[in-house]
Amino acid sequence: MKKLVTISLAVVALALAGCGSLPDTPTPTPTQGTFAVTVAVDVTYNTFTQRFMTVISKGKAAPGKNCYGVPGTVYGDIGHDSEVFIADSKSRTASGSLKRSYIDGDNCKMSYEISGVPDGSAPYEVQVGGRKSGTYSEAELRSGLHLTIGG
Repeated sequence: MKKLVTISLAVVALALAGCGSLPDTPTPTPTQGTFAVTVAVDVTYNTFTQRFMTVISKGKAAPGKNCYGVPGTVYGDIGHDSEVFIADSKSRTASGSLKRSYIDGDNCKMSYEISGVPDGSAPYEVQVGGRKSGTYSEAELRSGLHLTIGG
């Protein structure tokens, strides 16, 4: 009887040690959500700034891109080749490019679209071209950001 109990215990011990058990499955990691931001930039077009801005008539410009900063000037970092960067509190960065620019009265209005901004990581720092424009909350970015340069 002792041998039967010893053999039974050995079989149970082997079974519990992993013989025939399912492999461990990794715990899934939650994915970080993202959101998109629209940044509107108005550059005041006046007697000072007009020296640093190029305005192209609608017929000659690429669709929706008819005003921008003159390269090599104080506004050379704003325009059709510039990007907007958004950095979160963990130094992750999302960027976007100019989608549209046009003259409206005394302003060159530019619209940038940035996707892939990580949510839940406020505060966010926004930079247009080479200009840091400040720190914003997630709610401010989600509702769309409107910046003015010049004037």
